[in-house]
Amino acid sequence: MYPLHHYGWSDLRALRAGRYKVIDAPRPELYDLDQDPREATNLYEQRRSLGDGMIAQLRRREQGFQKIEAPLPAGDIDPEARARLAALGYVGSFVANASDPRTGRADPKDKIGMFNKLGQAMELSKEGEDEPDDIFNQVIGLLNEVVKEDPQVIDAWFMMGTQHLKQRRPKEAVEFFKKTLELKPDYDLAVINMAQAYRQMGDDDAALAGFERYLQLDPKDAFVQYQIGEIWLDRGDIGKAEQLFNLALRLEPNVAAAKNALGVIALERGEVDTAERLIREAVAIKSTVRLAHYNLALIAEKRGDLPGAEREYVEELKLHPETYKAAFNLSRLYEQVGDREGQIEALKASIKSNPAFPEGHFYLAKAYLDAGTNLAEAAQLARKGLEVGPKSEHAALGHYVLADIYNRQGRAREAEREVALGRALERQKAKRP
Repeated sequence: MYPLHHYGWSDLRALRAGRYKVIDAPRPELYDLDQDPREATNLYEQRRSLGDGMIAQLRRREQGFQKIEAPLPAGDIDPEARARLAALGYVGSFVANASDPRTGRADPKDKIGMFNKLGQAMELSKEGEDEPDDIFNQVIGLLNEVVKEDPQVIDAWFMMGTQHLKQRRPKEAVEFFKKTLELKPDYDLAVINMAQAYRQMGDDDAALAGFERYLQLDPKDAFVQYQIGEIWLDRGDIGKAEQLFNLALRLEPNVAAAKNALGVIALERGEVDTAERLIREAVAIKSTVRLAHYNLALIAEKRGDLPGAEREYVEELKLHPETYKAAFNLSRLYEQVGDREGQIEALKASIKSNPAFPEGHFYLAKAYLDAGTNLAEAAQLARKGLEVGPKSEHAALGHYVLADIYNRQGRAREAEREVALGRALERQKAKRP
């Protein structure tokens, strides 16, 4: 069934009767295993009546075992919700395709070259992080070749979505996951990954729609319960988030991320010892759980243990280089101990992993300004920070950096304008509740 469910090709089914084995495929195969144990000589054309009889027997047996799954009833959600889900690409995601899986589908034997390209793309995607952009381009190039040759290959579209999601390109990822679901409406991982892409875009309502729709099929999916809990935690509803994390752990005690999240809640409440215990339990379950070492670093900072915090931030970045907040916090630690070079490198890492992180741009610009070097680059960084984060809590810093640079360049009028913009932002910030 793998060729059908992952590539959109015909499945291959076999029956053995005595010395003969038949394979039911678009191009059927029949082998005499006594004379040809390696299945090198296809006898189907020579013994068609025997082959067809065995195929008919195989299909009768299949019908006896087959369980037809009814689609979700049309009235399971109200029309308004269905229309919203359809716009997001989710509707139809849970209705199985009941058509004959061999009708009009490609024979996998004819697709060996394409299968090898998919395997090559998969292996490349597992390689290290030394040249992520180069690997991404190679993987997408191979997958584009596959879908150009056969646009029905389900996993090629799914892999393109996954690769774009890893590259923090969620809008493109969503479109690839939509295409995946057009071809295989019950592809649960595509539903979950598309919800994660919406989450990465900041559209938590769209993410919730996908996760909650999925739970109508499988309410015992601990990972999805955890994902929903994360959304509520980000929204500030700690009680609801805690309830969902505990539910995830009741369903599956080894969901390390849920245990880590409960540690975050304990830390928010000021229960530092409890937080550390929970987070270390998460690490014991899964040593690579994302943000666990970041959270341990926060705990170390609360205790005034700067060397311990540094070790934990470095470990987080070693395991998850994309954790830009760990790089940013590490830069602030280096600033405290007077390590300007370390500070600058950590800030560079923060904006490399997330180019849309305004604070990384502002503070790297300020670090260059404080060092009296790279003023042109500092100005460019400050402008970029204001471009990607005009409403950032630290946007005023961007204007002040520009004002300082303009003063040094003798551009007094432009400096005054930037100071005025910075002060205006600070006044607005002071008025907020």
